[in-house]
Amino acid sequence: MLAGASGTPTSESDVDRTRLASTVVTPIKPVSRPASGGGWLSASGSIDHGRFDPGAIVDGRYRVIGLLGKGGMGEVYRADDLRLGQPVALKFLPDGLHQDPNRLAQFHNEVRIARQVSHPSVCRVHDIGEVDGHIYLSMEYVDGEDLATSLRRIGRFSEDRALEISRQICAGLAAAHARGVLHRDLKPANVMLDGAGRVRLMDFGLASAGAVGDVRAGTPAYMAPEQLQGREVSEKSDIYALGLVMYELFTGRRAINAGSLADLMALHETGSITRPGEIVKTIDPVVERAIVLCLDREPARRPASALAVSAMLPGGDPLAAALAAGETPSPAMVAAAGGEAATLGPAFGAGLSLASVLGVILAAWLASQVQLVSIVDMALHPRTLEDRARQLEARVGLPADPRDEEIGLFANVDILGWLWSRPDAERRALVDAGWPPPVLFWHRTSPRLLFPADPGRIRPTRGDPPMSLSGMSITALGADGRLIEFQRVPDQTEAGRDAAAKPVDWSVFFDAAGLDFGRFAPATPEWTPRFFADDRLAWVETTPGPIGVPLRVEAASHRGTPVSFQIVGPWARPTREQAAPVDRNAQIIGILSSVIIVPVVITAGVVLARRNLRLGRGDRRGAIFLATIVFSLSMITWLLGARHFGALLEEQTRFGSALAAALFAASIYGLLYLAVEPTVRRVWPQILITWSRLAGGRLRDPLLGRDLVVGTAAGLLSTIITFAHYGLPSWFGVPAFRPAPVHMDSLLGLGPFLAGLIVPLRVGFENAILGSVGLVLVRMLVKKPWATFAVASILFAPLAAQGQFQTGFVLLDLGLGVLLVAIVVGVILKYGLVAGVVSFFVHLSTKDLPLTLESARPYFTGSLIVIAVVVAAVVAGFVMARANQPMLGRLAEDT
Repeated sequence: MLAGASGTPTSESDVDRTRLASTVVTPIKPVSRPASGGGWLSASGSIDHGRFDPGAIVDGRYRVIGLLGKGGMGEVYRADDLRLGQPVALKFLPDGLHQDPNRLAQFHNEVRIARQVSHPSVCRVHDIGEVDGHIYLSMEYVDGEDLATSLRRIGRFSEDRALEISRQICAGLAAAHARGVLHRDLKPANVMLDGAGRVRLMDFGLASAGAVGDVRAGTPAYMAPEQLQGREVSEKSDIYALGLVMYELFTGRRAINAGSLADLMALHETGSITRPGEIVKTIDPVVERAIVLCLDREPARRPASALAVSAMLPGGDPLAAALAAGETPSPAMVAAAGGEAATLGPAFGAGLSLASVLGVILAAWLASQVQLVSIVDMALHPRTLEDRARQLEARVGLPADPRDEEIGLFANVDILGWLWSRPDAERRALVDAGWPPPVLFWHRTSPRLLFPADPGRIRPTRGDPPMSLSGMSITALGADGRLIEFQRVPDQTEAGRDAAAKPVDWSVFFDAAGLDFGRFAPATPEWTPRFFADDRLAWVETTPGPIGVPLRVEAASHRGTPVSFQIVGPWARPTREQAAPVDRNAQIIGILSSVIIVPVVITAGVVLARRNLRLGRGDRRGAIFLATIVFSLSMITWLLGARHFGALLEEQTRFGSALAAALFAASIYGLLYLAVEPTVRRVWPQILITWSRLAGGRLRDPLLGRDLVVGTAAGLLSTIITFAHYGLPSWFGVPAFRPAPVHMDSLLGLGPFLAGLIVPLRVGFENAILGSVGLVLVRMLVKKPWATFAVASILFAPLAAQGQFQTGFVLLDLGLGVLLVAIVVGVILKYGLVAGVVSFFVHLSTKDLPLTLESARPYFTGSLIVIAVVVAAVVAGFVMARANQPMLGRLAEDT
């Protein structure tokens, strides 16, 4: 029974009032009472007041006003709480059942479950008590009538009123589901309308939190097919009951009419439910679609949540309603906001998609003008350079089959700095001549496996592991294959060495370097070799060569074995005795970002996360989802990009290091998410809508499609701005900036390239979360939305300038940094976290990976893969964003 003002019992069919529980409850019989001295009618005309007369004091606290209703589930009285001075409803078990352990357990369960749910659309249950051996519960008194009575009295509701009631039922049911509570007996008789017309969900006697014991407990007429068959009960079962209630609200009729359980189960099997539009011709098709989806026989095809049902209804925005009421919307409410309809119009969506396709082509063209590997002639593939290095090593006596070897590419900062300090005309001539080469290829050999000493490093480098074992060698070539440097560790002992070994034929090295040995004259050595040598030689160029740059060649050998050969030019710096030159502007930017901004953001994030966890706030599912993504992408990067060894113990050690680093990163970003998510959900819930849906497994959601298109366009815009920034000098006649760097390892093979493509995705998630932490911190200090946007854009500009530009013009770099940050912050605030992740990924992948439209370039295939990924993201996003609507709108429909 219900706690309401109406004492009229609800008339239900056998199918309605039959509870498929293990215990059969017999309706209570009216209590016979003698005529009172208060003038109450007697005999056949007497009024049944139940077990308590009006005015009776119950449990020394409650004054009974009157009986509200009675039936198989108990008696309900209206009473005044004399202690608190508030009206309440008291619900008692029927006589004879207060000692039934099953019924008592159900009664206690109602109190325990109902008290977990606090929401304006759910009737509040206060406490449980006992008087004269009778158990009762006290609950909120609702002055109104139940929905079943209203439907009998007025028939169907107007569409506007039915929409209002439906949304309130959805909100109350969602609040229960958010606490892990299934109602299991949702029906019009358990929905009260108070005097102001507001909804209260009642009767949580059959509700469950956690594992469900008796699946078939409930009212059969309002059970989902899977519940009636005893298979399962879930949130989707409540969604089915919600659809039945909404059906009655909008049509005034029941969706399913059956006189027996057998008939009811047969109707469920056939699925023959009359569509609401056949009963009410004027019903909104959107409303009809929502009801029909709720009543789908398959639970998986029903809406994901009660809030999703509310979001499907026309004219409603549960998220805005929650914010207007001063509430913090739940993660489920955030996921349900935004609806299921198309999120991009045909014209705007197609235009933005086309602009993105043209944008990635423009980015590739600009890359060929400003990226280092495009300015330097990278005509030879790294594997070709590897073959040339091996040929030279074989000619000078190195073993043809070393125990281990490794290759790599790097940009020589000394040569780059020297070249870009020359006048433009001289620099262009030097670059065209390929000398000195700013991009160098190296090949290392070793008599033992090349295990990096740094456990966090995924591949051996030029200096890790150190050149410390006899027989280790490294050969450095220019991008055109000419030798630049050769180093070899000599034998540790003299035993067995021929003291009268033949001198080294250094002409072989000169030929490999592309130098004319006849134009060089002997000179006094000036550069000490890295390793011990018993013979040192040097030569200087007597006449200027084709490039007009004086060269010095230093060489050394030990017992007839070459240990060092290097070409020394005006760019050379004694790195073992001089530190690298410091760019003060870049140093300032680095200090601002690495020493101040990032540590403050991470520290504050961890503190906020601890606070939210202590208070029980935060979307833990979203945090676990983010941590899983960061962990998975970190491990995939290691699997694809790392050097793997056949030595089991070493591989296990390196796997453990990679696993620890991935777990650490996942933990940090999961904590940061917990730190900001409650605040973001309260202040900017729209940021999390797509993210919440993605975390819920909705991979084909229209909002995800929109964010793919918008994020891709924003990322490409950032890349075009970045490349245009590097091209500014050539357009305005000022000294050229150094070329845009690229991820060199991506040129070494398919595995490193795919790892280089995955890294921007992982960094995109990480940067988006760090940006959200920063936005929350700024929001705590600055209350105005526009001020938050402006301050965040300026504050984060050093991060962008450090990662995007290091041209030597700090104010210009910071100014462009503000522009790039403003783009991504605007995307996050306007479209959400996922759009920001996509923007970061597209920007970083198109900026850091080599791009070209020239098929002769050795990295042209990789460039096509990047372009294809971007185009695929745009096309897939546009298709999803249209939500099965014609791609080009009415034009497509007309054709």
